Amino acid sequence: MCSKLALYENSATRIGEKLVSMVNQTVQVGMMSGKRYQIEEVFLCEEGQLRKAQALRAVAAENLAGVSTGIGFWGSPEWALGGALALGLLEGIASSAAAKKGMSQLEEANQLSAAAQKESEFVPVCDIQNIAVPHPGSWRAVLNANRKWYAHNGASFITVRTSEEGVICLAWDKVESFLAPQPMQPSEKQLMEQYGITFDGVRYCYKVQRYDKLSDAIGLAQYEYSSEKQLMEQYGITFNGVQYCYEMQRYDKLSDAIGLAQYEISRMSGL
Repeated sequence: MCSKLALYENSATRIGEKLVSMVNQTVQVGMMSGKRYQIEEVFLCEEGQLRKAQALRAVAAENLAGVSTGIGFWGSPEWALGGALALGLLEGIASSAAAKKGMSQLEEANQLSAAAQKESEFVPVCDIQNIAVPHPGSWRAVLNANRKWYAHNGASFITVRTSEEGVICLAWDKVESFLAPQPMQPSEKQLMEQYGITFDGVRYCYKVQRYDKLSDAIGLAQYEYSSEKQLMEQYGITFNGVQYCYEMQRYDKLSDAIGLAQYEISRMSGL
């Protein structure tokens, strides 16, 4: 029983990680036009500079209240795309001190947005947090290469890499349907490998037990693993990859570690 748990703790973790990575690795969207896309990756910006730029735009919008160019909303990320053109128009319109300050803040926000854009990355959908929610503003990802967080820039168009057409920009307000990645269920073969179940040509074998149905063997294996895990958590027993650890003691068998833990607790209760 103990050796099987050791096998499970090591191999099942790897199997579990593999299964997570084996999800349907696309987000499927349907557009109002009737076209459908499978999104494999999303273009996300470095979040730190992005959030600073968004905060500055919000303040700039207040200082520029009443000033209108007809181009669009002051706080919109599209202002960063307009960049010098938008600011050039403002120079001739802004007259009050507050408006000029707002213009300066908007220019700084554009610089931060440009910097965030330079650090942007295409991130696989399976690595994006909250990808099951059809609101790009909640999507975030951390890249192991630099440990920085990345997020969507808030623009109405989203740059994605699709299975059908490669890199395209989607108008998210034109999306009609959204299907998030669905996790795959482990196959029978994977479960047999995970729990050390074999088939002798007639029955399924788990430890000394023999079953006509694979589901019965898997059921017992899952029950035993759950019970063993609960006991380890209950007594504070850990597994270091080689032995089971209880306080300063090390054991090859989980049953020995559990036996000592139960003895110690019983002895302490009798004091």
